Amino acid sequence: MFQTDLPDSGFKPIRFTLPYMPRPKLESKSRAIPLKNKKTGQPILDKTGKPMYTNMQYKNPEQKQYEQEVMALITRHAPVVPFDCAVILTLKIYVPMPNSIYDSWRREPAEQGFIRPDKKPDLSNFTKGIEDLMTRAGFWRDDGQIVEYGHGYAKHYSVKPRVEVEVTPLWQPQSKKEWELFQKRVQEQRPKVSFPTDAPPDYTATSKQGDLFS
Repeated sequence: MFQTDLPDSGFKPIRFTLPYMPRPKLESKSRAIPLKNKKTGQPILDKTGKPMYTNMQYKNPEQKQYEQEVMALITRHAPVVPFDCAVILTLKIYVPMPNSIYDSWRREPAEQGFIRPDKKPDLSNFTKGIEDLMTRAGFWRDDGQIVEYGHGYAKHYSVKPRVEVEVTPLWQPQSKKEWELFQKRVQEQRPKVSFPTDAPPDYTATSKQGDLFS
């Protein structure tokens, strides 16, 4: 049973292309911040009299700027109301070719998908960044609703770097009655095979059994 054979989930798939240079999600940075007394504002010292510090995580400035630009593109395609069902997410990520491929005979097979980007960044790094932005944009309530990566989920080379996105909502039965109605529908849609019942097949016109092996 294919998902296309299931009842309508009430939502339609969303498909769009992000015409930007795909980039993996950059790690957050950290810096040491001196601990201070909340009442007095004075530095907190350890037993040796030295100031105590804590690490503060902050987003990489380049990552922050990049997310703002991509977020403006993604938000245009978000549904009015976030999906509240399971979804299939398909991402086709097209990264630029290195000069060693672009300036050689390998450019054509790379553009056609016969030579693939099998080096870092990982496909999962690209995916995580896009998923986080789509969650913030309101495509779904929680990225835990992504239960499958669809057919075609991959990274490719291209002279036109981009990300092709497809979000497909899935139907799931919400009650026993709904499940039973679905099973009934499947039975009704199965092709019925019928055989003639008016008379048995006539084999008398065929060759004799001995002739079959002669």
